[in-house]
Amino acid sequence: TIVVRTDQPIKSLLGRPDMAGRMLKWSLKLFKFDIRYESRKALKAQVLANFVAKMTSPTSPTDGADKWTIFVDGSGASNATGAGAGII
Repeated sequence: TIVVRTDQPIKSLLGRPDMAGRMLKWSLKLFKFDIRYESRKALKAQVLANFVAKMTSPTSPTDGADKWTIFVDGSGASNATGAGAGII
């Protein structure tokens, strides 16, 4: 069994009899597999923050040898926005 967790209504889309073209071909190809669609549960922001805090390795203070200096200038085009960067 393959479990697909999604927040899109894909199950109802693949089961419609009035599908056309490419969707019908995909539906026929996927039909032979045992696929179960489930709605994706929302993650709480704190759960994600705790995961990132737990999984990141602590950083050690760096001395000046590992530092880079980046100089940036303004846009190079008069009719567009953007920035340039030079790494020395």
